[in-house]
Amino acid sequence: MSKISPTILKINNQKFSHGQQPIDFIATLPYDILTTTLNFLPTKDLVELLYVSKTWRQCVLDCSELWKSIILYENDDEGGNGINNNKIKSPGLLFDKPTSFKVQDIRLWLPSLPNCNNILFQKMKEGCFPHLKTLHLNALLLQNTDTLLLALSRVANTLEDLHLMTKQDSVSTFIPLFNILSTCQKLKTFIYNDNSLPNRERLNNNINNVDDDAYDQVIATIATQQLPLVNFNYTSFYQKLEIDSKISNFLQHCPHLEQLTLSCVDIDQTLASIQRHCIKRLKSLVLHDIVCYQAKHMIENDSNSPLQLVTASIYNTEECADVMIPYMGKSRDTLTTLYVNLRPTAVPTWYSLLTWDFINLRRLTLSFEELDDNEFIASLIHHLPLLEHVEFEECEYIGFFVIDALGRLEHLRTFSMSGVIGAEEDSLADFFLTCSSRGKNGPLTSVTLDTCHDFIDTCDVLQSLAGVESIQEIRIRECSLITEPTMMLFCDKLQDHPSIRLIELNRVGAVTDETLVSLSGVDNLTRLELYQLAHITDEGVSDFKVMNNKVELDIQGCGLLTGSIPPTFHGI
Repeated sequence: MSKISPTILKINNQKFSHGQQPIDFIATLPYDILTTTLNFLPTKDLVELLYVSKTWRQCVLDCSELWKSIILYENDDEGGNGINNNKIKSPGLLFDKPTSFKVQDIRLWLPSLPNCNNILFQKMKEGCFPHLKTLHLNALLLQNTDTLLLALSRVANTLEDLHLMTKQDSVSTFIPLFNILSTCQKLKTFIYNDNSLPNRERLNNNINNVDDDAYDQVIATIATQQLPLVNFNYTSFYQKLEIDSKISNFLQHCPHLEQLTLSCVDIDQTLASIQRHCIKRLKSLVLHDIVCYQAKHMIENDSNSPLQLVTASIYNTEECADVMIPYMGKSRDTLTTLYVNLRPTAVPTWYSLLTWDFINLRRLTLSFEELDDNEFIASLIHHLPLLEHVEFEECEYIGFFVIDALGRLEHLRTFSMSGVIGAEEDSLADFFLTCSSRGKNGPLTSVTLDTCHDFIDTCDVLQSLAGVESIQEIRIRECSLITEPTMMLFCDKLQDHPSIRLIELNRVGAVTDETLVSLSGVDNLTRLELYQLAHITDEGVSDFKVMNNKVELDIQGCGLLTGSIPPTFHGI
C-alpha cells in the first residue's frame, strides 16, 4: 500500500484541481480482492480502518470473512495485536452482525475497557456468534456471574476452548467452577485463573454454599456421560473453598484429559482420583500453591496401566514438594520434563530420584533456597546425563558442585538462570570455558541470564560466555550490576562470533549508544531486541542501522528515543 499511495494521491490531486470527485480506491475494489487484501491485517488494524470514513467502515464491516478472529490486546506482547484503547471508540461495532456471524475466535485483553466485555456478553445473549469455538477473556471484571453464564449458554453447542482470567479488582466476583462446566459441556480446553484478590475474604464466608449447589447440578447433569475435556487448568486462591472432594469426583467424568493443572486444593483425594480415572491419557500434571497435603496412602494401580506422564511440575507448595514422588516413579520411562521446587525438608524424600533411571528426561527446572541442597542437586544432574535443557529459577545460591555437574552434560542445549541470588562466579566462567572447548559444533545454543544482580557483573563470566562459539541466542535481562566497560568488552568479543543470531538486552543499564555501535559489527547477527534501556538514543539506533542494515531491530520502552526514527527501525 505504501508504494501505491503516491499514485493515488497524484490521481486524486489531479481530480481536485479539475473540480472532480476523488476516487476512493478501497470502496471501488471488488469484494474478493478487498477481502483477500485486508485478510493480511490483524484485528487492531481493521479497527483503525473503521474510523477512516463511513465508506471504509461499511466496506470493512461487510467483509464477514475478515472477522473469523477478533484478537485485541492493550500491548504488543501478543503477536502484534496490541492497540491503543483510545482507538476503540465503539466496541459494539466489532460484535454486530454481519461481522459476528462467522466469528470463531475471540481473544480480548482490554483491562481499561471493562464495558467491552459487557457488550460482548450482550451480543452473545442475542445469538450473534453461532460459530464461536474459542473465547479468551483476560482482566475479566464481573459484578455477578449470571450475565456470563447466560452468554455462555448461547454458544455452548460450539464452544471448545474457554479461558477466563478475572481482574485484580475489588469488585471482581468469583466465578463458580461447576456452573461453567454444567453450561459448556463440549469444552475441550478450560482454563480458569481467579485473580480477584481483594474480595477473597468477603467471598470466602459465603462461597461454599453457592458452589455446592452448582456442583450438585453439574454432577447430576454429567452423571450419564463423559466430558470431552482434554486440558483442564483451575487456578483459584480461595483457601476456604475446599473443593478437593468435588474435583476428585468430577475427574471420573474426564477420561480424555491430557493436561491437568490444579492449585489451592486439599490434594490427597484429587491425587487418588487422578490415579483411578485419568490414567489412560494424562501426559502433563502441574500442581502449584497447594494448601494442604496429608501424604495419605496412595492408591496403587494395575501394573499394566501405569500413569505415564511426559511433564511433571510442582511449585509454590511450601510443605508439599514430595507430592509428586508417586507419579514420577510410575513415569520414569516416559517423563521428558520435570519442574520441582525443593523445600529443605523434602530433599531426603527426593533422594529416591537418584535410584530411578529416567531414560527420556531432557528438561529440568529447579528452584531451591538452602545452600545445603547443592550436594543433592549436583548428584541429581550427574544422574541425568542426557539432559538438554536446564533452568535454575529463584535459587538462593548455585555452588561449585552444581556448576561442575552442568559442565559434564555433553548434550546441554539451553541453559537459563532466572532470579538466582548468588553463584560461584569462577565456576560459572569455567563452565562456559568448558562449553567453549567443544567448538562451533558444540551442543549449547542458548543462554538466558535473567534477574541475576549479584554475580553477573564480573567480566570473566561474560567474556567466557562470548567465547562459546556454538551459542546462537543470548538473553540478558535485568542484570543491573553489569558495568559499561564489561558490556563493551562483551560486545567487542562477540564481533568475531561465528554463530550468534539473536541478542536480547532487557533493563541492562550498561547498554549505551557505544554498545550499539559495537554490536553493529557482529557479522552473523540477524535480530537484536532492546527493551527498557534508559541510555540509548535515536542517534545510536540510526548509527547501528547505517553500519548494519541486515539486522531486524525490536525496540520497546527505551525512554530516550524520541520517535523521530523511521518506524521500520523500531521493529514490532
